[in-house]
Amino acid sequence: MVKKVSMKKMKDKSMTQKFDLLQIIDELDVDNCKQASEAMMEKSKGVLNLRHGDDPESPEVSDFPSCDFCGVEYSGKLFCSKCKCVFYCSKECQKKHWKAVDGHKANCANMEELCESKAQSFMDAFETYKTCLGAFEYSENVVASACFNLITLLRNDGVNQNGPYKKALELGLNDALFFLFQDECMHVVNRFKQGIRVSIPETIHMYLFNTDRNNAAFNSIDGYRVKKYVRSKDDAFEKWFAASMKAFDIYQTQGFDAIKRKKLDLYFVLKRVACNVAHCWSLVFTNRKAAKAILLGETKEVDVKARERAKWIVSQLKHVHSNFQYDKHIISICSTDQSLGDSVSAVHGSVQHFTALIEGRMNEFQIDVGDFRHLIGLRGDKKFKYENMAVPWANAIIEKGTDIDLNETKEALLKQALSGNSNMEKMPNGANPSSKTKGKKKGKKKSKK
Repeated sequence: MVKKVSMKKMKDKSMTQKFDLLQIIDELDVDNCKQASEAMMEKSKGVLNLRHGDDPESPEVSDFPSCDFCGVEYSGKLFCSKCKCVFYCSKECQKKHWKAVDGHKANCANMEELCESKAQSFMDAFETYKTCLGAFEYSENVVASACFNLITLLRNDGVNQNGPYKKALELGLNDALFFLFQDECMHVVNRFKQGIRVSIPETIHMYLFNTDRNNAAFNSIDGYRVKKYVRSKDDAFEKWFAASMKAFDIYQTQGFDAIKRKKLDLYFVLKRVACNVAHCWSLVFTNRKAAKAILLGETKEVDVKARERAKWIVSQLKHVHSNFQYDKHIISICSTDQSLGDSVSAVHGSVQHFTALIEGRMNEFQIDVGDFRHLIGLRGDKKFKYENMAVPWANAIIEKGTDIDLNETKEALLKQALSGNSNMEKMPNGANPSSKTKGKKKGKKKSKK
């Protein structure tokens, strides 16, 4: 016999969900983030205004680095004729950089030698680290020292600027990155257990692939560098993405264990790494050129390779989403310890954000993988939050073409909550009415009755 659900109960649940969502939107801390948001938006406007009429999707623009003075992506068509290591979007930027305090005028004579030295130092540090891995189980201290030396070079302007980066490319930088990501997949879990709590993908994201290198900010990803790396090998992206997903595996195992054992210092380190990695992938898929290079490859067509890669990404996302635990013990600890807050939801929300951007880009590029949300295992409340928070946020970013500030986020979520097409009212139990499988099941039940 089919169990009937009263319309009143469905309506009550829908209204409760609607109230909860509106409350979350209302509590978004606009005031505390206003200054940072406005600064970010001003920077975004500057990026758009400084393209000088160039189409950012055209081949002529896509293979240029960012400007070393203003940081505009794909605009470094001009370079210093003497050292050939500094790139600019315009003569105006070149002149300003030359005259600036500690500007290029003071460094030009030795710039090429300096860039070569930085590139070689990084590659030497990589080779040292690579050699140490042969005795990984027996030489944790040696590996730790080599690993931190490599990370320090990345953080302290090792090969971050265009000149050293270009020189490092000539010395095999992308091959080195590929090896580091591959090593991360194999060894990072043990490294973290042994106290070497360093995420190589996190560091590469925040320093080498970061657009705002001059301002020490982490607001956008350098699509030029992402494209260079992704196209360096057939499976370069897969190694990078798989290595990144390890951060969530560690958070979901060692992090949750740290909560249960009340080792909060360890927990917050693992939470920070997971949140930073998730934030990076949001920035990667916010950048249309980077997303296109990843999802469509060199052909820029929805071919067999593109479909296989998309399905592989879905399988990785399913593993991450299905491993988030909301057991009573963890929830109880989080609710009684104010320092933890709603920690599990915070990390899972960040994962949902970049997942929604990936789904949005797949839809934009018309890569059909089937029922995306069903395939990654979203059900119930997780699916409800995804469809009513992560998806509207991602759609607003894709529609605008750049990241959105807190006010725009609030507007997108409020629009979704008040929309007549809201998933809250049409799917009160988190069910997907477009799912063919569920439709068939309902039909069978009716026929039996």
